[in-house]
Amino acid sequence: YWRVENYYRDKGTLPESLAACDISPATFVQQKRDRVTGEPYVYRVVDATHFEVGATFALPSAPDEGRWQRYGKIHFGPGEEAFWKHGAGRQTFRIDVAGKRR
Repeated sequence: YWRVENYYRDKGTLPESLAACDISPATFVQQKRDRVTGEPYVYRVVDATHFEVGATFALPSAPDEGRWQRYGKIHFGPGEEAFWKHGAGRQTFRIDVAGKRR
């Protein structure tokens, strides 16, 4: 998601697709398809400052999934620790590039 946020910061608008992010190394999205199914990841612009990303998951997330280590601190997804937690099936996550995350 942060590549899309970089695009927004640089251009002042959300990209129309993940492929539109390929204009610079700071916004390039290398993985646009699920490595297992080959299906494209969900990306949808909701409005001027919100977008959704998603995929179809075979299994729900593990209890401690949704966070990662970075620079010696734990960083979570947008807004809260449980942001990236999901059930099985198609799941989408809404991100607000203007600051407030849901």
